[in-house]
Amino acid sequence: MSISKLFLFAKNTDASASMRGYQYQVFKTVETWLENYLNQVDEAIYCDYEEDIFQHNELTQAATFRQLKLYSTPFSFRSEEIQKAVAHFFMLHVKTDYAAKDKEFVFEANSRVAEHREGNEADLLRTWVANQDTLPDALLSQCALKVKSLVTEYVDERTSQLAEQLADKLKKKAEDAPALLALQADSQALQEAVAVFQQLTDQDWEDFTRRIKWRFDGVSPDSAFKGTIARLEELVAMLPDMPKERRKGFLGMLCMRVDIKASEQAPEDRKLVNGELTNLLLQAGTLEDLWYHEVFTKWNDLGQPEDVRLGEFYEVLQAVSYCRNAKNLQAHDAFWIGLLNWYVANLAQQPAERKQALYELIWLRMRPTEYLEPAAGDLFGCEEYVREYFSDFSSFTVAAEFEDIQSLLFLVTASSLNGKSALTPAETAGWLRQFKQQLDLLISQPRNPSDLCRLLECSANLYFFAGSQDRSEENVAKIMAPLEQLLAVLDQAPLYNATQLSSRIHTHIRLLIKLDEEGNETLIDAFKDYAGRLDAVVEKKKGAHERARRLVASGATYLESKNPSSLLKALRDFHEAKALWLQEETFEGYTLALLNIAQVYSALDMHFAAKYYGLWAAWVSWQKGSRKLAKRIAQGYGMAFHADFVQGAWLSALLDFEYYFRTREQFDTQPIDAEEADMPRKIIMNYGFLLYAAPLLAPGLQQMAQEKLTAAGYLKDDYLDDVLAMLQVELPEPKLLAGLTRNFADAPLNDMGPERTVRFHALGIEWHVRFPNTYGSTALGEDFCAMLQVLLAEIALAKTDFHLPGTVVDFTLEQTAAPREPEQLPDNSKAKWKVFVQPVDSADYEEVKMGAAFVSTTLKAVLQDLSLLPTAEFEQAFLGLFTESNLGAKSLQATSYQRMYRSLFSEERFNDYRRDIFSPLPTRADFPLPNPMMHAKEGLSKKYNQASALQSIANRFEKATHNIHQTLAHLKQEAGYSAWLQGLRAEGWPDWQIVVAMMNFMGSYKANRMLEGKSFASEAEHQAALQNEFKQLLQRDEVEKQAFFPLEAFQSRDFRVSLEQMPLISLNSFRLQSNARFPNPSAVRQFMNERFNVQLDVNDTNNPLL
Repeated sequence: MSISKLFLFAKNTDASASMRGYQYQVFKTVETWLENYLNQVDEAIYCDYEEDIFQHNELTQAATFRQLKLYSTPFSFRSEEIQKAVAHFFMLHVKTDYAAKDKEFVFEANSRVAEHREGNEADLLRTWVANQDTLPDALLSQCALKVKSLVTEYVDERTSQLAEQLADKLKKKAEDAPALLALQADSQALQEAVAVFQQLTDQDWEDFTRRIKWRFDGVSPDSAFKGTIARLEELVAMLPDMPKERRKGFLGMLCMRVDIKASEQAPEDRKLVNGELTNLLLQAGTLEDLWYHEVFTKWNDLGQPEDVRLGEFYEVLQAVSYCRNAKNLQAHDAFWIGLLNWYVANLAQQPAERKQALYELIWLRMRPTEYLEPAAGDLFGCEEYVREYFSDFSSFTVAAEFEDIQSLLFLVTASSLNGKSALTPAETAGWLRQFKQQLDLLISQPRNPSDLCRLLECSANLYFFAGSQDRSEENVAKIMAPLEQLLAVLDQAPLYNATQLSSRIHTHIRLLIKLDEEGNETLIDAFKDYAGRLDAVVEKKKGAHERARRLVASGATYLESKNPSSLLKALRDFHEAKALWLQEETFEGYTLALLNIAQVYSALDMHFAAKYYGLWAAWVSWQKGSRKLAKRIAQGYGMAFHADFVQGAWLSALLDFEYYFRTREQFDTQPIDAEEADMPRKIIMNYGFLLYAAPLLAPGLQQMAQEKLTAAGYLKDDYLDDVLAMLQVELPEPKLLAGLTRNFADAPLNDMGPERTVRFHALGIEWHVRFPNTYGSTALGEDFCAMLQVLLAEIALAKTDFHLPGTVVDFTLEQTAAPREPEQLPDNSKAKWKVFVQPVDSADYEEVKMGAAFVSTTLKAVLQDLSLLPTAEFEQAFLGLFTESNLGAKSLQATSYQRMYRSLFSEERFNDYRRDIFSPLPTRADFPLPNPMMHAKEGLSKKYNQASALQSIANRFEKATHNIHQTLAHLKQEAGYSAWLQGLRAEGWPDWQIVVAMMNFMGSYKANRMLEGKSFASEAEHQAALQNEFKQLLQRDEVEKQAFFPLEAFQSRDFRVSLEQMPLISLNSFRLQSNARFPNPSAVRQFMNERFNVQLDVNDTNNPLL
């Protein structure tokens, strides 16, 4: 019969029924868990399952059952706790679940073995404890006999209890035949178990006895508690990357986790393993730790992907890179290696990505840990992958990648030298030579300073590695030469990580001291001298980074304000932070700053500036090629979509969405429905609105909208169908049309038709920009609009008041091959310009700058024509936008908008929307909407001086009266005079403007009469003569040169022209100047009334009209 039948005698001894010593039990479980983790013992631990602590090693099939006692009293064989423990150990020993296990039963107590008393057999227990590792046969027999007696006593007692229970049940179930059969079977099983027990041999008892271990610490319960806590704190401190300030909190987290596990019902849910502790370390760590934990958990659940998606691929590469740099994540290596092998196999048609996968696979297989320590892994079986990676050094042309290539080459070379691969030293030496040749070639070619610094650092590293045994002055000079060259250009290399170089130099110094201080003295001294000079640059960068953080904080505070001007101040701070973050060390912060700036421009209704910065973020993320920045590409396209959507350029928005969704699928692994995924949800909602509204506004778009909806795939099924159904109910066509002006800056679908007109309000001016609705012209036109809006935002923020009257500025863009000055077209009702824009598709930054300067010069000419500032003041104010506000860096950084546009949007996809074929929608008078965030400057101008203005009125009256007094006296006698004068006053014309206009009208008429019949060589000579006669007339009294002017003369169109010119004529008295070739008197009049109180200021001293 099987010994497992004896488990029938077991009692339910689940420790959860008793809380005595429970906290101590939790502490000891945590202690075991930590010790296993630190010693890399891979076993499962159960708290309060089978025993106080149960440890099971699946690999060795070892099972350890530990019973813990926290008592003040000593123990002997008379102690009830020992008697129960031995009996319970025996029941576990005979349990079928553990029949094949290598079992050990441990009784652990804080106290000691009791002193000998008659009948307690304490001496036997003490002797057993002292000799338990190697029990002599005689002692083993004696101990086994004692164990047998304890267990027999327990079994006899249980047999009686079970027999009585069966007898009671038999009486109660006497009439229940099926129940009687079951009870008879139980009775038979009890008899069989008793028989098996009685047949146990001495060898059986000795085998069980050998498995029992004792531990008596001989300390008080209080000391045991404190000692265990101290041990736990010691173990937590030994965990990798565990700073002191986080230790207590993490220990509390572990205790809580054990407590929670112990309360679970299912055995599997009670299990504690090293992998879970790794996860807890990640969860309690930095944001990067948490990110890795989420990514690993996700991929561990998913396994191999269905197909290759670049976003997922880059996420895996990032996670693998993080894993191989973390000492505590070595247990994850096997999983990532398997996933990388899958990618290598499935990227055969994508050599660049396959090479990236090979890079991480080789690193992870080698698993280097510390400097000067052999790598933990090897490359056996990976040699062909290594040969593939280094098969063509001429393909290595990107400076930013050279450091990674070099590091891998050093690692592979070490694998050959240390017997960690089957690669030969001859192979690796050949690769080193080829690497140096390619490196020297790239250094010799012209390139930007940041890339040059990267290559020069690689050159120094190569000499340092190759000459590791040679510390002669000659070799030290070879190492230092490229570093000195690097330092000379460092100030011009913002995208080179000088902080990282400093850290590496200091690490080299420590290693050289540790290896051989005396032998390395020359190189140590050279590195120390260099580090001192380098650190000065690094400290300067750190200061810039800290200032950038402060600027972002203040910008965020501005955003909380309700004041529209606060947005402009936030924009100023974010721009400055962006410039400070343009360093290799903080490039991700720089990219985020671009996206933040795009959002602020969007809030200002400067949607082309917002699109510019969104595409800028996408472009630099793409160009950088960084895995961490990959998801910013989609976010940049997302900002472009929002800008075009709100601007009403809906066909452009459809194109933006296509690229947004494609790049998000490829580069951003966060699910669209993730709780924190705000951008995709908003974009999908707006895209659905666009597909719903566009056919209602332009029925010709019905087919296109349906095609886009069908092509949306799962987005249609999961999101868009619901959005469209909701809109059909909540937003019928009348309600839609009524609500458009509340949500869009300009009329929707304004980019339909052969010509596109961009319209927006800023600084009290309505701006129109017209250009052909083609791919090339759109890149140029939006470039122009973006630079214009960036400029206007800076003017809004500037301390200088540009004194810009409200008007309409109408640009018509025409493409040109060479720079041409803008042409102003005749129109006094608005500022109308033909502007020439030049395609620039060069990667040469100087050519790009020249193209941007061309646009800036054009915009300056237009603004100067609008501004009422005197020329010198305007020149100084405009220059200040560059010298004080750094407008140049805000308008252009790495390349132009038009070049980014052509890079990020293909002409083929642009043309698919056939936007120039559709007829434009009728112009709507209620668009573009006013822009409260970019309103004109308000309040009286700082140039305004009321006392001076009032005195000027009196002076004008006095001066004009002697030129018009006779005519005015006559007019006052005419019947219609009073009505005429009151009519002008009702129009808002002040008396002094009426009087001066009369003077100018009469003087001009007389001067022309005086020159009648005279001939002049040119029109210029004629105009000069007129001016001369006019000035002379103003010096005379009216009676000296008389002419009759009836009331009808002042009711004529000619007089109206003289009156309407008054706001322009009087500018000089306010220290202003009209620079316009075709001025807009009406706009100037309104400006002067609002900013210089012209309509309200009254001084009737010398007023001849009274």
